[in-house]
Amino acid sequence: MDLCREQLDKVEETMDNAVELIHKLAKELNIANKPGDREKVLLEIEWIESQYEQLIESYNQEMEHILSDSKSVISDNEPTETRQIGKDLWKQLKRVSIPVFNGDKVKYPAWEAAFYSCIDEAPSTLELKLLQLRQYLSGEALSCIDNLGHFAAAYSEAKERLERKFGGA
Repeated sequence: MDLCREQLDKVEETMDNAVELIHKLAKELNIANKPGDREKVLLEIEWIESQYEQLIESYNQEMEHILSDSKSVISDNEPTETRQIGKDLWKQLKRVSIPVFNGDKVKYPAWEAAFYSCIDEAPSTLELKLLQLRQYLSGEALSCIDNLGHFAAAYSEAKERLERKFGGA
């Protein structure tokens, strides 16, 4: 699930960049007084956006399937209407961006909250969570856990080291 989310983040970033560039191109063509070319660019934007929407819909369907299989996210004891509302609300949530933590103690609480909510509590293997952890660290923070290795037990040790070093007052 984390890898899928990571790939979706990359797609979203690429989509934003592509649309921005195409809008700039359309503006320049408008300034250059080439309305026919501008119309072609606008059609291209619509096509790209439709492809993007299809990708997002596919992702949402996959996540809905995962959520329906996961009893820890939405309980089977909940009424059907409540489960559906929960799924619908989940689809509408804006994706949370996890910042990269470099060792600045002032920024640790916000980083910790984002990371723990999005990665630590996700249903995934400890090895994958450790890889994600390393992805969201840089500088002194990454150096703090660099020598721990890449096995499951290293994930708990990494979290403890980060908390000891950066979580205090």
